[in-house]
Amino acid sequence: MAEMSPTLIADEMASLAIPLRGSVADACVSCADRLVRRVESIPGVQRASVSSATATLRIAFDPSRVTAHEVQSRTEEAARRLASEFGHQTYQIGGMDCANCALSVEKTVSSVPGVLSASVNFSASRMRVEHQHLADRGEPAVAELIEKRVRDLGFTLSRSDREAVDSAPDPAPGTGATMPGRGRDLWRVGISGGLLAAGLLGEQMPVLGGSIPASATTSLYAISLALGGWRFAVSGVRALRSRIVGTNLLMAVAAVGAACLGEWSEAAAVVFLYALGEALEGVAMERTRRSLAALVDAAPPEAIVQRAGTLSQETVPTSRLALGDVLVVRPGTRLAADGVIISGESTLIEAAITGESLPRDTRRGDTVFAGSVNGNGSLLVQVTALPEDSTLARILHLVEDAQ
Repeated sequence: MAEMSPTLIADEMASLAIPLRGSVADACVSCADRLVRRVESIPGVQRASVSSATATLRIAFDPSRVTAHEVQSRTEEAARRLASEFGHQTYQIGGMDCANCALSVEKTVSSVPGVLSASVNFSASRMRVEHQHLADRGEPAVAELIEKRVRDLGFTLSRSDREAVDSAPDPAPGTGATMPGRGRDLWRVGISGGLLAAGLLGEQMPVLGGSIPASATTSLYAISLALGGWRFAVSGVRALRSRIVGTNLLMAVAAVGAACLGEWSEAAAVVFLYALGEALEGVAMERTRRSLAALVDAAPPEAIVQRAGTLSQETVPTSRLALGDVLVVRPGTRLAADGVIISGESTLIEAAITGESLPRDTRRGDTVFAGSVNGNGSLLVQVTALPEDSTLARILHLVEDAQ
């Protein structure tokens, strides 16, 4: 948890503003509510609230009953206990083809003992899990149960401790989220449609003066049915394991029922059209994921840091940046973190953040954002927010949630 530095905001010194960036209460709304309740239980504290926009905990207290220092220390202790009691983990899920798949994963993981909530973002193929640290089994046991349940459903899963800028939604191997995987889907659906067309043409051969055995057209329909329908049939069975009856399962049952009644052409046609729709939806979702990845790429992976009290400079990964570090921003480069200019003047292109295409003139004391492109001047910028807490990272989270 990041060190908390309170700010007195009332003339009577009856209020405190404590930043929460980097703490468990900043990363989780539920933990923020828990922290508020625990702080309000401190004798002398009248009320507490969290501002999600500024990631600040505001506390009103009676100075005759409790001191600011005591409120500060007990709040930090409450935050440390929250971090020890509750865990938060992010996973990349591979193999999800539709929203029903995401619902299956979400419902299955939510039923794992110790898991308080599970949220699957289908567009980003990401799952966030909040769980308790079980005293008798510990976090590893909960994580192992989660991974086992997801893999039993037939999906791939990888843990990711990186958030926001560091957690680009790169497709996991074998997820079908890459363009080659989508290409294979389209080829499979295309072959299914070709076989369906061949079967329909075969049925019309007697009208055209030719002949083809009925068994041959049935075989063409059966192969078309298998190619077009096997994937969503498997997805439907997986969802059924989680007691979810979705569109995939209903389509599979309808296709099998039509085949059992001898209506092979109708079964193959319905399956082909449904599979084509699924494949096109996958292509659209891939474009969405690539758009999210492009937003992540607005922040550079490395930054040049000038060490305090010296003129020496060092290139470090953005994940190693700390609050108070001084960044050297050269002309034409991107800012790696939010901060305040402490030296230099330049123009910044902030289109990735604000949408404004015109450059903004900046000078000492101005606030700047990660992902902005520096103009023709050199700047020294003091970091005020870690990369995972930057404005760019928060925009990315909002975009993902909106999907």
